[in-house]
Amino acid sequence: MEATITNLTDRDEMEPTVNPAPYNLSNATASRAHPISHNLDYRIVATVAHVIIFLVGFFGNIAVVIVVRRTKSMHTPTYCYLVSLAVADLIVLVSAMPEAIVSHHLYAGQWVLGHFGCSLLIFGNFLGINASSISILCFTVERYIGICHPLWAQKVCSIHRAVKIIIGTWVFAVLYSCPWLGLTHTVKIKFVGYPEMENCRFWLDRKHYVYFFLTDIFLFYVMPLMVSIVLYARIGMVLQKSLHSELRKSTRRSTAGSVTLLVSSHSGLPPLTGVSGGCAVRKTTKAQQERSRNIQVVQMLLVVVILFAVLWLPYRSLLVYNSFNTPWLDRWYLLFAKTLIYINSAINPVLYNAMSKRFRNEFCRQIFCMHRYRLGDSMENSNNSLTTSISKAMNHRYLISTPSIRSTGYRNRTGPGTGSEPHQSISLMNRSSAQQEYLLPSSRNDSPPSNDFLMIKKGDSDDE
Repeated sequence: MEATITNLTDRDEMEPTVNPAPYNLSNATASRAHPISHNLDYRIVATVAHVIIFLVGFFGNIAVVIVVRRTKSMHTPTYCYLVSLAVADLIVLVSAMPEAIVSHHLYAGQWVLGHFGCSLLIFGNFLGINASSISILCFTVERYIGICHPLWAQKVCSIHRAVKIIIGTWVFAVLYSCPWLGLTHTVKIKFVGYPEMENCRFWLDRKHYVYFFLTDIFLFYVMPLMVSIVLYARIGMVLQKSLHSELRKSTRRSTAGSVTLLVSSHSGLPPLTGVSGGCAVRKTTKAQQERSRNIQVVQMLLVVVILFAVLWLPYRSLLVYNSFNTPWLDRWYLLFAKTLIYINSAINPVLYNAMSKRFRNEFCRQIFCMHRYRLGDSMENSNNSLTTSISKAMNHRYLISTPSIRSTGYRNRTGPGTGSEPHQSISLMNRSSAQQEYLLPSSRNDSPPSNDFLMIKKGDSDDE
């Protein structure tokens, strides 16, 4: 991360911040007579927007981790990288947003979390954003290998390997971000007639950070985007080629089917249908489903990458401009740029639910419909218990018939005492080969009486 989104101020006017520094802190004494506070409009807009974003992002990313953890069908390399991205976004939200919300109601530049909080939150900013950038790059490469090199993917794209890559990613992000634990500190700010305040800032001067921040922009923004553009373009070409190939095969199959029907009609023989044709249809359907699933996943991941590029662009662009020119620190623009960063960390769970039917169903089942599904499971268990009891009764020479029984051995007849209503009869044999007939309604419109819902009748035995 080139410039942390936590509200450090007066860092030699280097990085854009929500609270531009109005002080000269060279002697740790304010040059103004009083501190500057945000106006009411700013505080209302910033607080409402950031609280909503924080709640959606915090609980949404936690839900992503829970859903993937509990759903075995989602234990795939792609979803492993999405869990890593969710954890990184959580770190960004927790390390930046609560402090930002509080700062809207403090004096500009005021820091209330002490030296340890200053170092820890800056480290969290860098760690979360760097890890999220690498996670986006990882799932892009994984999808490229899975779609463009399927044979290689069978060896490379495994959960075990994905876990190793994720661990390596986080180790690199932690080591790369560790220096920031010692590059920040707090200084005292004194105003006449006001209590002493603290300000969180970097240790070094502006010239020591410029190239480091520019390197961060290249490693964790420009390079991931360049690689993603190339790989997604390649993925699109492969999927389009696969679609055209499938259309040509479908045309050939339909033409062959027409010829077969024409020959059969002239020869008087039935059309040739068999196991081979059914297998071909099943293989075609499976291939179509797999391609459709790949397209849906690629579309979702592509949107994640596009939003990452667009939502970070205002902040990164401002940093580059301020690195080579007189810093421009408009308060409302900075609020806008940082809010887009927070949205980038909060919007991914919303995208998963909107663009992936599979994830949406599991999300609903695991998060919102747990009580309903538990109730359904208990009812299903009760039905299974009833079925087991009925099976045991059948083993004890009991014959069971219900209105839902259907058999090719049914025959229609008119039941005695029922007028002309059609009924079905089924012959069932007990262990002594004694034959019994049970009359069942043959039409769905016939409403059987309640005592016919389950009829258990003891069969004729040898000693009767």
